Amino acid sequence: MVTFLSSSKSAFSPLSFSLTRALVNRSANFNPATFRSPATPQPRTFHTTTAKMVQEIKTLQEFKELIAEDKVTVIDFHAVWCGPCKAIAPFVQKLSEEHTDAAFFKVDVDEVPDVAQECGIKAMPTFQVFRKGQKIDEVVGASPASIKAAVENHLSS
Repeated sequence: MVTFLSSSKSAFSPLSFSLTRALVNRSANFNPATFRSPATPQPRTFHTTTAKMVQEIKTLQEFKELIAEDKVTVIDFHAVWCGPCKAIAPFVQKLSEEHTDAAFFKVDVDEVPDVAQECGIKAMPTFQVFRKGQKIDEVVGASPASIKAAVENHLSS
């Protein structure tokens, strides 16, 4: 329905007048410095972290260099298609953040099969613990308690 303004009718209804008054009252508290229109992009906040990520080993040579160090080195042998590997990954990340005195690495057995063959990996996930180039422990399966125990036992010795 089209409404034409005439001298006999008011342009504002009582409802529109009360809405206008409410907007005027709100604008009394308006501060242009803090105003953001809906079209103005909101600043994005990014969480930064100092946590180290579990690094991916890409070659056999890199693997041999890393396990040769005089430090407890934990290797997570995994595959991208392995459900238990995906399920345990956040736990391993958290463990690496808690135990900064150990080095944590991952090996994708499909991408680096020579490392998996060298270590005799038959199931995923498999976690092997090394020090000075020697395997000192192994956990087969996604058992958080066993993995944590293996790491902590060798850090204390």
